[in-house]
Amino acid sequence: MSEVSAQEKLTQAKQKIGRMHKQRGKRNHFDLLGVSRDSSPEEVKAAYHSMARQWHADAFAGMRLGGFQGKLDEIFQTIGQAYETLSDAKLRSKYIVLLDRQASGMSTDVVAILRAEELMDQAQAQLRRKQWAEAIETLEEARKLNPDDNFYIVNQAWAVYNAGKRSESAAKKAEKLFEFALSRQDSLPKAYQYLGQMAFDHERYPEAKKWWKKCLQWDRKNVEAQRGLRLANTRQEKQS
Repeated sequence: MSEVSAQEKLTQAKQKIGRMHKQRGKRNHFDLLGVSRDSSPEEVKAAYHSMARQWHADAFAGMRLGGFQGKLDEIFQTIGQAYETLSDAKLRSKYIVLLDRQASGMSTDVVAILRAEELMDQAQAQLRRKQWAEAIETLEEARKLNPDDNFYIVNQAWAVYNAGKRSESAAKKAEKLFEFALSRQDSLPKAYQYLGQMAFDHERYPEAKKWWKKCLQWDRKNVEAQRGLRLANTRQEKQS
């Protein structure tokens, strides 16, 4: 009787492992550990320890799992990866971005996205140093790696405008890039900030005010848009 019970126990264990092995690929790290995006590090740690005890090889000690042993090891490894990601604030933040991109049908190639982010950091430094041509090239490479990120386009447009010495022709080229980015995503306050600056540079003050007001609708604390509005009002008063 005990031998039959042991066999039943083994069968149940294999079924349990088989189900979990299939589900692990369909669950994200939060679902796998049974925590939410807002869970504290302590809650994540507690959830991990609970799952680890349940799926550690010791929980199946004495059972001849055969090919299911490899599946059990993969389950435990996946749980460990989930904990490693969610217990680190930066990794968790990046992982949430990937989940959101996946939900939006955007690219989720982690290696490409992270490389594009590195290039974006490099481009930001080039923009601060006013290395406009270099920034354009760097952002072009970033866009190829991650074509879904409209913020790259916004920064590239600003570099194009400045590389052309803020001329009318350079403004037109930049405007096309801004329009393209905004057609894909309207919540880009930086784009409206830059459009306002371009209009201001060419003394189109009502237009500049329009763009800066739009910027502040999305980013109420944007200092450049706030300052720009004050300047545009002053210049407009002088003109009149």
